[in-house]
Amino acid sequence: MKKPVMKAILLASLLCAGQAFAVEWNSLTRGQQKALQKYEFSWQDISEPEQLKLIKRADRWLELPPERKEQAKERMGKLREMSPEEREQVKKRVKRFVNLSPEQKRALKEKAQAYKALPEEEKNQIRSELRAMKDKLKALSPEQRKVLREATKDMSPQEKLAYLKQNV
Repeated sequence: MKKPVMKAILLASLLCAGQAFAVEWNSLTRGQQKALQKYEFSWQDISEPEQLKLIKRADRWLELPPERKEQAKERMGKLREMSPEEREQVKKRVKRFVNLSPEQKRALKEKAQAYKALPEEEKNQIRSELRAMKDKLKALSPEQRKVLREATKDMSPQEKLAYLKQNV
C-alpha cells in the first residue's frame, strides 16, 4: 500500500477513535504539499476531517496520468468561467450521475458519445429546437414540467427533443 494512503487510513482511524488532532503540514509528502500548496498557510485552520478529505483528493490527483490532469485543469477552467447558477446545475448533474447504477452510467455515456459523434450542424439544429421548446414548456404547470423533467432526465438531446415533440 502506498505511504500517503496508509497515512490517510491511520489518520482516519485515529480520528474515529476520538483522538482530536490536526495533520501537521510537515507530515505530508512533497507531492501532497505541492498539490495542496494553496492551503499551506491556512492548513492549521482547516478541520481534521476536511484535511483528510483534501489529502485524499491530493493523492487521487497525484495518481492521475498527465493527460487526465490536463483534462481536469481544462474542465476546472470552464467551471470558473460559469455563472454560479450554471455551476449549481453542473453540480446537480454530477451528483445525479454519481448516484446512477453502473448500467445506467454506461448507457448514458454511450448516448453522450453518440451525440458527440453527430455533425455540428445537426447538434446545432437539436439545440435550437430544444431552446424553442422551452417556450412551450413555460406554459405548462410546474407539476407538468416536473413530470417531463423526470421522464427525460436520462435521455440524449435527440431523444429528449423527440419525446417533447410527441408529448408537449
